[in-house]
Amino acid sequence: MLLNIQALRAVAALMVVLHHLAGSLARFGVPEKLLFSGASGVDIFFVISGFVMVHSTAHRPPTPMGFFTNRIVRVAPLYWLITIALASAVVVLPNMFRSVNVTPAGWLKSLAFIPYVNGDLGMTPILHVGWTLNYEMFFYAIFAVALALGGNNSKRIAGIACGALIALVALGAVFRPENAIAGFYTDPILIEFGSGMLLAVLHKHLRNVGIATASVALVAAAAALAMKQYFVPDLHRVIGWGGGPAGLIVAVALVFEARGMVARWGAVQLLGAASYALYLIHPLVLAAGTRLTAGLASPSLAALVTSAILVGVIVAAVVVHKLIEVPITRFLRRLFDRRRLAGSGSRTADIPGV
Repeated sequence: MLLNIQALRAVAALMVVLHHLAGSLARFGVPEKLLFSGASGVDIFFVISGFVMVHSTAHRPPTPMGFFTNRIVRVAPLYWLITIALASAVVVLPNMFRSVNVTPAGWLKSLAFIPYVNGDLGMTPILHVGWTLNYEMFFYAIFAVALALGGNNSKRIAGIACGALIALVALGAVFRPENAIAGFYTDPILIEFGSGMLLAVLHKHLRNVGIATASVALVAAAAALAMKQYFVPDLHRVIGWGGGPAGLIVAVALVFEARGMVARWGAVQLLGAASYALYLIHPLVLAAGTRLTAGLASPSLAALVTSAILVGVIVAAVVVHKLIEVPITRFLRRLFDRRRLAGSGSRTADIPGV
């Protein structure tokens, strides 16, 4: 495992939390633009995802079905549980979740990772952060096809997947589909997965980059992420955040690790491991925190309220990760591994190593 990538997951998740906290902090006089760039944590996640898929399958490419099953086991259960819990809460207490829209069709599409127009809320599932998972699952499907076509050559696999993503974005740019679903699957944001895959292919060469160069690049990338909303707010996120600055930040993390500068702190690594749980549950915890602190509006309390909510989000994420996410994932992986062994006899090479 690359420890800096795990630490970067924690940073990206906290960036998204701060972005979603901006609206609540407006009552304390905190400008929303100050935390708006936290949304770029999603772009960092997409680059990381592209990198990890190639890096983790390079030495021992799994079967396409094994890969996709592994991804479902890793991503779906916790998302399904939270989506079902949220949908149930909306039905029971509709007045407490006015910004959540639940319909039978929307509930099924949310669970199936199918994007849809959710009333006035736009292209968002019941758990609104799930829109990113719709992209993730789509990318996994493309990567599974690339595994089937690319044989055991990781560069060929990455090339096929990148080519498919570029072709989809090009089709969107040429035809500019009015259909929301077609627009979703041809959005330029898909390129960010390609940036991560490119980094995985070039990973060995990154160790030749010096610490000073990487440090300057990190400062420049962080400044670009922070300044986009102030100077070029209409610039597409892929240019202002994604394939450029976000890709550069992931590359710098890899350079630092190759040079021995590794984020080994236990708390950071734990939060990186719990970053998926943090990402999924933070809207619910933020909503609860906002309700509990609704009567507070003094600017002097902004830091205290922010700190309290962040601590609550982090603690809840670690608890969910330890008590729910990890046990379920382990159980399902053991279950599927037993079935593969039973079905393949001694052909252990068929077991995916992702």
